Amino acid sequence: MSRLIRSNPIQRNRSRDFRVIVLLFFVTLGGSIPARSSMAQTSTSQSSSVVLSNVAQGNVPPVDTNVSYEGFSEAIQDVNLSTEEVGQLVDVPVTLGQLVRKGDVIAQLDDRLDRASVEVSRMQASMEGEIRAALATRQMQQFRVEQLSQLRDDQMAGVDELRRAQTELAISEARLLVAQEQQRLRQVELERLELQIERRKLRAPFDGLVAEKSLDAGEAVTPTNLVVIRLVRVDKLIGVFNVPAERSFAMKPGLATQVYFRAARETVDGVIDSISPVINGESGTVQVRVRIDNQDGKLRPGDRCSMRVSPVQQITQREKRLQR
Repeated sequence: MSRLIRSNPIQRNRSRDFRVIVLLFFVTLGGSIPARSSMAQTSTSQSSSVVLSNVAQGNVPPVDTNVSYEGFSEAIQDVNLSTEEVGQLVDVPVTLGQLVRKGDVIAQLDDRLDRASVEVSRMQASMEGEIRAALATRQMQQFRVEQLSQLRDDQMAGVDELRRAQTELAISEARLLVAQEQQRLRQVELERLELQIERRKLRAPFDGLVAEKSLDAGEAVTPTNLVVIRLVRVDKLIGVFNVPAERSFAMKPGLATQVYFRAARETVDGVIDSISPVINGESGTVQVRVRIDNQDGKLRPGDRCSMRVSPVQQITQREKRLQR
């Protein structure tokens, strides 16, 4: 037997009122979130525009002299040297750490065959037999033409005979010219072979220290094994630092800095040499390169170091602005 269950009107009203309240709550909440998000985005966009506008107008904050930036040092010149030719090394007269001067021979390839070719070419360039013979022939033909011309004036020689003598004189002059040109060619060939010998030597392109010695006497320079010496110039060093992009706008080339070398435990003066025009997208930094004097050679490339802008210079710049 089924029973009919009647719903209570009071309960239905309470349920309806609850649903209305919940609906109003979600509507109110849903409307407030986009409004707040829009306000936040507008605020962020405005602040970014202000920063970019300030940078564009040059209204950037001064360099913070209390902030230091980490980096490392490198030699102002660091090159791997190889001979211009391939072959077997007969001498590498340098040692690791040795100071070499610009133009010093620091490696020598076997050049015996080239030297023999130079001797042959030098002898050929010094030969003058052909030129002397051509000169004698020309003088004889010139004298013959003069004699026949005189006889022709006296009507004692024919025109054809004089013409043949003049032709032979022209031929002798051409042979003399050929002999002179051949001698010049032999001289040029001698210079080429002497240059070939010079290419068998490896000379230091600048004053520096031998950092690595990859090949020694008896070893061969091949297309797959070219590097003989690594040479570094350390009278000046370059400090490489990655500065946050927002701080790099206040830095300019020529700005004085102080650089601390960890291994050497020494603080030295430096000058900003260059600033990269691009920002590293991954790190958000800009590479700043600082030039450091190292005439005494106490500092070494590769040392970890930290850099900060010199406060003395900041005062000087402030005074200059006040004077203006």
